[in-house]
Parts: sequence; C-alpha cells; structure tokens
Amino acid sequence: MKRILSLLVVFVMMIGLTSAVGAISLNKEYTDNRQRSIIISGQKTNLINKTTNVSKGTKLTLRYQIAFKNTAAQYYSSNTNIATIGLDNGVVTFKKVGSVTITVKGSDNRTYRTKFNVTDTYVTVSIKEQRARLYVNGKLARTAPVVTGKPGVTPTPKGTFTVAYKQRNTFLDGSTVGYDYFLPVKYWIPLANTGGVGLHDASWRANNKFGGNFYIWDGSHGCINMREADVAFFYKHIKAGTVVKIT
Repeated sequence: MKRILSLLVVFVMMIGLTSAVGAISLNKEYTDNRQRSIIISGQKTNLINKTTNVSKGTKLTLRYQIAFKNTAAQYYSSNTNIATIGLDNGVVTFKKVGSVTITVKGSDNRTYRTKFNVTDTYVTVSIKEQRARLYVNGKLARTAPVVTGKPGVTPTPKGTFTVAYKQRNTFLDGSTVGYDYFLPVKYWIPLANTGGVGLHDASWRANNKFGGNFYIWDGSHGCINMREADVAFFYKHIKAGTVVKIT
C-alpha cells in the first residue's frame, strides 16, 4: 500500500451524452502495471492499448490525481475531427464516428493513453410503449416488444446506461439480488451500474405475451424481457460499452 498509494495516478471520467441518447457511465477501470489508472466506475483493465466504445455526442470530463491530490495535466486528442478537448476544464467531446486516442501527460512527466471507438449504435427502451429500439450507425435497425419491471414493485430503472458485457447460454440467479429464481437464458446483456438489470430472452413467456400492458401485472424483476429472435438480433449488433437509454 505505501508505495502504491504514492504512485497512484487516477483519471476519473464522468460521462454525459448530449445527443439523443442521454448521459452514460461506463463500467470499466483501466490500470497499467505501474498502478496508474483511468477509472470509469468499477472494473479494472490494462490502460495501454485498450479500446472502449462510446456513442457519438458523448462528453467526457477528466480529473487527474496523484496520491489522491489534484495536479496539473495536459490532454491531447489524436484526431480533433473526432474528439476535441476543452483546455479550461478537460472536457472531451466525441463529435464524429471513428477511432481516437486520448493522451495525457501528467505532472509526473509520464504519458498515458487510452483508445476510444466512437460509434452511432445504441439502444432505447420505452417503458410506456414497452418497446426496445436498436439503432445501428444512426439508423433504426429493429423495434421489439418487451416486458419491463413491475411498476411499484420491481421497476426497471430509468436513465442512460452502458452494456457491461455479453454472455451466451447462462443462468440468471435471483439470489444475488435478493430474489428466489434461477432461470436459463440464451442471451444475457447486463447493464453497468444497475444492480443486475439487463436485456435477455424469456422462454417462460409466450411470444404473444410481450408489449402492451403485461408488465403492469406480470412485470419482470427489473430486467428487459425480450423474445429470443429479437434479443438475438440486438446481441449481434451491440458490444460492451454500447449505450442503452431507458425512459
């Protein structure tokens, strides 16, 4: 601890989306082997040569720290057509689709880099309409009926989130979030910072039991239940970091 604390370099990134898909929070933390890191709410990954997906229009605020004290830093973008950085407040704005590397030269005279893949692919979920929509490269690719959480009991959280990861052929264990179920799913797309909410197939529901008002009396435990064919299509086109806006 003694040496690690003295060497720790942290970027705290708070991400807000100004386009149609709202504010996002990525569930990743990038750390290199010298214990210097970029934190985006939770998980640790190598800082160098890693790529994160963000949506076009995302704004990213950087805070640079050594031993938990704010210090001066310089920020650079490898392509200012895709991402620009405000000199006064360190806000990165992703303006166009493409790949970009954000470079930081810290007061410790070291240079740190992380790569971003800027896309125009995202998902919206309307609780009122009971519809999920997938946009690929900015165009509507699919609309699907869903069943969201039961209002007032196990509601689906509203906000803008990101896909934490994707997983095939697994089980949803309700005991990890305080419920009594253990169900098989073929497609599991958990959302970061939601306490276990995600998109998945629901073989226990008939195909004609999605959409409409089913969620009012037969809602989920908070997840977005989808027909298998629909969630399979979504699964194919989205990645970890894809924005999911729930309204």
